[in-house]
Amino acid sequence: SANAGATAAGSAVSSNSGGGSVGPIQQRSPLAGRANMWNMLWAWSVKMRAPMGDLLSWQRVNHFPEAKQLTRKDLLKRHMVRHQIMHGSNSRVAHLFCCLPTTFVLPKEGPVFTEAFHKAAYGVECSVTQPKGLNLWIVKPVGQSRGRGIKLVRSARQLADSPGGFGTPDDSLVVQRYVTNPMMVQGYKFDLRLYVLVTSFTPLEAWLCQEGFARFATAPFTLDEAQLENRHMHLTNSSVQKSRVERGEVPDFLKKAHPAGGSKLSLTALQRLLELQQVDWSVLWEKIVEVVLACLFVVQDAIPSNPNAFELFGFDVLIDDHGCVWVLEVNSSPSFSLDTPLDRSIKPRMIRDAVAIVDPLPFDRAALQEVLAARTANKPRAARPGPRFMAGSAA
Repeated sequence: SANAGATAAGSAVSSNSGGGSVGPIQQRSPLAGRANMWNMLWAWSVKMRAPMGDLLSWQRVNHFPEAKQLTRKDLLKRHMVRHQIMHGSNSRVAHLFCCLPTTFVLPKEGPVFTEAFHKAAYGVECSVTQPKGLNLWIVKPVGQSRGRGIKLVRSARQLADSPGGFGTPDDSLVVQRYVTNPMMVQGYKFDLRLYVLVTSFTPLEAWLCQEGFARFATAPFTLDEAQLENRHMHLTNSSVQKSRVERGEVPDFLKKAHPAGGSKLSLTALQRLLELQQVDWSVLWEKIVEVVLACLFVVQDAIPSNPNAFELFGFDVLIDDHGCVWVLEVNSSPSFSLDTPLDRSIKPRMIRDAVAIVDPLPFDRAALQEVLAARTANKPRAARPGPRFMAGSAA
């Protein structure tokens, strides 16, 4: 599996490793006792916290402290707004900080959202233009993933009457202007899952994987009001589309894809389909790179520098029919499950490349101990000087 491959590639964890202890994970590791010191820890959950202050210089961990500044929808929005104000509307790069659809965090920004909602209803558009008479927003729980809790709303009353309402201080909601004109393939909506390896935020050093996934809705897209609650039409999450994939209710181009990916295609396969629609992929890719860099740039000063950390993020972006790239969210610890042949074709290779880029230093504690012991045994011990200028307690 991808998990096993990543662990074998660089996550040898020892229960007697001494410095750099990572707690309970050592006892659970199948490699415990077979290595004297680990040099890479790849944890599959951000809840697993390595003691960054105790790590040694050659040890690497796949999570940055405060990475939530990038992966929390509300925090990323705050950083984008800050840079919009800093750079102004006349800057050559100002447009890069407008890559999020108009976004509000509820309940904190409830009054501001209500005002924007009513303005949009009367034609005063936000960042995303919608057809006349349509005022559609998508609501997402801040801490949820895989499409859980997502809903479309057409009125403030509909949101207030729905479960969770305008959110609570403990369970915030993000509400975004819905992109009603997505780029499509043969009438089906899709978004992109991109993989970005960050090896440093200060200075910024990041690697964008050239392969990834196009995630498709399995029902033809329409803005018919009767279909606005059809999750198989408006959401592209694989977990949402799974039931239709299992019943074979997918478009022909997904059925014919090789290797099969359920409701997903590789970026390479998507490129071929878009070129048939006269879409210039090279132009799109340049825009994607700019947007990814903008997201990393705005959080750069909010994520502390840590030489022991690296992280592989999952960027979800959507392209509209004008070729504009919109960031939907950034995921920490994106899924590396190998459910389909397409997953097994792409994900293990990507993990191998990530480990090769991070390139953790090999280390054998037992060998170091032997060298130190030999040097200590052969070197006469010098007399310890008495207290002089620096006499006293040292802090």
